Amino acid sequence: MDCRMAVRVMHEYLDRELARDRLAELETHLRGCPACRNRLEILTGTEALIRSACAGREALPPADLPDRILRSLPAPPRSRKWARWVRRHPAVTAACFFALVMLGSWLATWNQDDRLRVEAGPDADRLVIEGNTVIVPAGQKVSGDLVVANGTVRVDGEVEGNVTVIDGHVLLASSAQIAGEIQEIDRAVDWLFFRINAWLDKLMGSR
Repeated sequence: MDCRMAVRVMHEYLDRELARDRLAELETHLRGCPACRNRLEILTGTEALIRSACAGREALPPADLPDRILRSLPAPPRSRKWARWVRRHPAVTAACFFALVMLGSWLATWNQDDRLRVEAGPDADRLVIEGNTVIVPAGQKVSGDLVVANGTVRVDGEVEGNVTVIDGHVLLASSAQIAGEIQEIDRAVDWLFFRINAWLDKLMGSR
């Protein structure tokens, strides 16, 4: 007999209506289950109190009965403050989740992808790629930003934007002209901030 069955037959036990075989099973279970023994004692005290009241006699329950009843009740569920916060701030939660996903994917790319990657504007066809070196030829003008990952940028001509090299270097000829900033990124954290800023710039520019 388990605890659930023991609780179900306790009232029959108190009313002396429990069959002998079930009585033996209950007594065996009570000998090994302190929780059920405590519950039976509470029921016994409660029933005795009710019978005394109905009989018109004044009776006092055991002094510790209220405490034992409270201890036998299930504990209230713990308040989940973070769940309430998530429900109240769905937009912030979605943004945080997106940031975590992007962080994981970007860090995985940083650690695993060592191929040369080039991001350029509409004049990308003017670039010359030799191995892992991206060249802006002399006399050529490239509009927009130039981003190169896992390679070297050699600027002999003109770039009308920023030049960013991720895990690489920038080489400037005496004839090089760069309208924006030059940035070399060789740490994952710096690269992450760069990608976040680029994403925010695109987001603000699309509005």
